This record gives sequence, structure tokens and C-alpha cells, in this order.
Amino acid sequence: MRLDYHGILIQTFKDKFRGYDKEEVQTFLRLIANDFKAMENEIQQLQIELETRDQQNKIYRDSLERTHENTLADFQFAPEALKEKTRKFLRLAQEQATRYKKKVEKEVALMRQEIKILQEEKQYLKKDLKPEPQAAFDFKSSADGPVKSDHASANHKT
Repeated sequence: MRLDYHGILIQTFKDKFRGYDKEEVQTFLRLIANDFKAMENEIQQLQIELETRDQQNKIYRDSLERTHENTLADFQFAPEALKEKTRKFLRLAQEQATRYKKKVEKEVALMRQEIKILQEEKQYLKKDLKPEPQAAFDFKSSADGPVKSDHASANHKT
């Protein structure tokens, strides 16, 4: 039987000729002593558990502080990291632009060569298609002088 404060207060003992029954008092005191011993053990266990949890809390707190410090350090170095990433990005963009520029320059050079070839072909075709001046006129006798024939006029219009 587990005793509590109220149980101790209402406990009664039988009267004997010269006072309380010693056996009952001794039994009651043993029960109280056992109960208090159990309470002391429980208190010790709770203190041990409290100390363990305090140590765990300290570990968690220290870990949290380290994480916080690392996070602050990361934020302090973040501008430098951003600058470095920006430099790298710009360097890559510059390299890509240089490659693209070289490619475009090659294409422009090829187009210029093609234009030159086409101009040469145009000159060649102009020379070949140019009618000879004497063949363009077919002379007919007339009182007014030479007259261009219809055939020659048709060739000249084109």
C-alpha cells in the first residue's frame, strides 16, 4: 500500500494499556520509510534523466550555435561567392561570344567570296551578251540615210 499525505494524517492506532501498539507503529513507520525510499529513488532517477536531457540540450544548443555561426559565415562570404560566380558566368559568356564572332566572321568571308564570284560571273555574262555595234544596225537604202531595221530595234530594246 502506497501512502500519501492524507493517509498518514488519518492513520489511527489501537490504544493499549500503556500507549500505542508498538508493532503497529513499527509497521506503519516501515511503510512510510519504504515509501520515502521509493520516492528518493524516483527523485534520483528523475535527476539522472534531467542531467541527461540537460547534456542533450547542451549538445543541441552547441550544434545550433555552430550551424548559426556557419550560416552567418556563409552569408558573410556570399557576396564573394556571388562575385566569383558572376566572373565565371561572364568569362563563359565572353568565350561563347568569341566563338560565335569567329563563326560569323567565317560566314561573312564566305559570303564576300560568293559575292565576288557572282560579280565576276556578271561581268563575264555582260561581255558575252553585249551585241556588237555593227550587227545592231541593218542598213537599208533610203533617201534620208541609214534606217534601223525592226529586227535591230527589237534586239536593242532588250
